[in-house]
Amino acid sequence: MFGFDRPFFVVALACVFLVTPFALGQTRPWVQYADPAGGLICGLIHGSNAEYVVLPASGALVKVSGADIVLRDLVVDSVGNVLYGDQPAGIIGFEIDADGDRALFWMTLTGQLVAIDSFDASPSQSDLYPSDLRNTGCDACPQWDNPAACDDSDGSDDSNTDDVSDSSTSLLTNLCGAGSGLAVMLSMAMLTAGKSQRTWRRRRSCV
Repeated sequence: MFGFDRPFFVVALACVFLVTPFALGQTRPWVQYADPAGGLICGLIHGSNAEYVVLPASGALVKVSGADIVLRDLVVDSVGNVLYGDQPAGIIGFEIDADGDRALFWMTLTGQLVAIDSFDASPSQSDLYPSDLRNTGCDACPQWDNPAACDDSDGSDDSNTDDVSDSSTSLLTNLCGAGSGLAVMLSMAMLTAGKSQRTWRRRRSCV
């Protein structure tokens, strides 16, 4: 068994969970995902010919372009894999759009965006990539048919603003973002503090 300094281990463990694209505990009726490259929170997923959100209870995709339609045969698991029935149908992940903004996309394993059929919603690979789309955005509120779900929002989506109900979503999300110098400094400080405590205990035991 390996031992860990508790403060350092807690921060490291929190970073592992908060920077991965898992659902966050927010108040929206859809799943929100954290971008590991900077802590951006997105609920709106962009495909080739439609936009979607994921229902938290069932994992079902909901097409929110136009009228909201639950696509019960398309399910997203806890790590962003999409299944059509029991067959793989791409992944949900963050990429850069044509404006240089990061956003959430439904893609094939080779990076193309996924399209759905207009009759049966069966998925297929398109010729488009995330870098072909402009004005993507992260906030699903303007697309969601029930405005009461977004009473805290101003209803605008002029940029890739976080899809959150509280601007102070998570201190650890900000600390753990990729390239966060503050996170590294905090982790090093806690690691050093743990070493200092062990040294102090050894010195006391020798007295």
